[in-house]
Amino acid sequence: MGTDNLECGKCHKKSPAWNLAILRQLDPAQRLMFPAVVSYKLAMDSSIVDEMRDRALGNTPTMLQRKLQEGHCEKYIAPVIRYQVTLGKFAAQFIGRPVSAAKAPPPYRPVPTARCLLDVYVSDVHSRLDELKAKVTSTFGTILKMDSTKRVLKKLAGDAAGTAALSTNVGIEQGQELMSVLTASEAKGLWNMTDGLMKRYESTGMTEPLLLYVDRDCCGKLHMEAKNLFPKWKEMVVRLDIWHFMRLLASCV
Repeated sequence: MGTDNLECGKCHKKSPAWNLAILRQLDPAQRLMFPAVVSYKLAMDSSIVDEMRDRALGNTPTMLQRKLQEGHCEKYIAPVIRYQVTLGKFAAQFIGRPVSAAKAPPPYRPVPTARCLLDVYVSDVHSRLDELKAKVTSTFGTILKMDSTKRVLKKLAGDAAGTAALSTNVGIEQGQELMSVLTASEAKGLWNMTDGLMKRYESTGMTEPLLLYVDRDCCGKLHMEAKNLFPKWKEMVVRLDIWHFMRLLASCV
């Protein structure tokens, strides 16, 4: 596979034609037609790169390299054996004649190393960086968990030490954090956070959460304090999370 080296007319910097800055100028339909992911020295089939995207336990570049090595060996040995068998059938015709070196099968070429596979995978991830950022920042859930803590504030040092009293975090059922704010006092400054969350749900067209777990103020008169933080979500139920429930039960019994 060959490519042209393009040169800037001002700075005279050279870059290959498959540079990301150049590929991004193409239509997405045209880019999807390209069957390979190209790195600095190698071009790899897109199906091989897809095998590396599913990063489960044990799915490493080394394991993929071993599978490719085994598959390439089988594909290489089969035609070589057929060639040798076919050549043996006509061996009698070449008795007394020198057999040229061109009749030897082509040598086996090993597959790239695991480091090369990883380099191509990094190039593929870099080309989809904007898509991955959009996917991560647009993750929402139907169950929210809001919790406040003071422990993380002990790590503040320098001019920031002692400037905040609580750290409030809002997460979803997948274990991902949606937002985190630092407040100088309890229950102060949370209105801007909750209003931002409600606007994010509205802008993306997501349905409102069905359940909110809190660490306090889940029932009684204080129930409305947590409920009023999300005035647009009328159907959302507020409950005490199980960890704080067990701690309160143990302290009361």
